[in-house]
Amino acid sequence: MDTLKYIYLAFNKLTRISTGIFDGLNNLIRLELNHNKIIEIDSKSLMKFGENDLQLVNLSYNEISIIKKDTFQGFKCSQLDLSHNKISHIEDNAFEDSNIHDIFLFNNAIIDVKIKAWKIPPFTFVHTKIPSYFISFCSGKRTRVCDHSGLCESRCIDFNSSPSGLG
Repeated sequence: MDTLKYIYLAFNKLTRISTGIFDGLNNLIRLELNHNKIIEIDSKSLMKFGENDLQLVNLSYNEISIIKKDTFQGFKCSQLDLSHNKISHIEDNAFEDSNIHDIFLFNNAIIDVKIKAWKIPPFTFVHTKIPSYFISFCSGKRTRVCDHSGLCESRCIDFNSSPSGLG
């Protein structure tokens, strides 16, 4: 198992990610768990796998409703896809000491993006869906605004006020 780089378990009936389930997968770079029935992710079950950085962990199209404290603590990955779930709440410190470039939260029930409370690092982009276009928040003042075709431009948003169109 030490040479395993890709795990594709999409379109199964998985319901939980347990701590230790991926232990020893030191070369894993892509984990596809999308289109399952995952409702729970145990604390720290997705810790750093080895020397290689994960490129993608795809948990989209599951039944996840809450991201608990420490779920992604110390997690290292280029892209974490949590889109198309039922996430309505992310507990404080859920992403403490993580190193994630992009977190995708499209099509969830999250009302407020709480970058500081979730302990998301300043270099991480949190992507949420806004009607008619996609907007990517980063915990600084820089922001990329993208249309559906993928064309993006950089914009600055003041997180202390509610810009028009963002409610």
